[in-house]
Amino acid sequence: MTYEDKKQYLRAYLTARKAAQEAARRLDEFREANAGLKAIVSGMPHGSGTPRDLSDYVARLDDLERQFGDILKNYEEATERVLAALDKAKTDDQKRLLSLRYLDGYTFEKIAVEMGYTWRHVMRLHYEAVCDLDI
Repeated sequence: MTYEDKKQYLRAYLTARKAAQEAARRLDEFREANAGLKAIVSGMPHGSGTPRDLSDYVARLDDLERQFGDILKNYEEATERVLAALDKAKTDDQKRLLSLRYLDGYTFEKIAVEMGYTWRHVMRLHYEAVCDLDI
């Protein structure tokens, strides 16, 4: 695997996490926007549009929940793969740097401050860490 391929492999976690957060947000927004539809289920007769609205809501909710489940499964798999890859780092500094970068989403500048290194040293350490990973 090339250096760029390894970086892309490690980025899968943040990509999957963002997708899961977005799917959860969409699902919550849909539920909130349609909260009133749940209250109309009763034995009383209603206007002609109500049953269709409720069945559309249930179908769309089911679809969103299924999509969210698939995205969540992808997120869990990506997490396992990336954590396993980071466990293969040769030194604690490499593991910490890669965790900050690919799990926490830190910029190289923020990593330099966090670790007390220069930006240039962080870049060098990152290159070595990614190249040393056996994925």
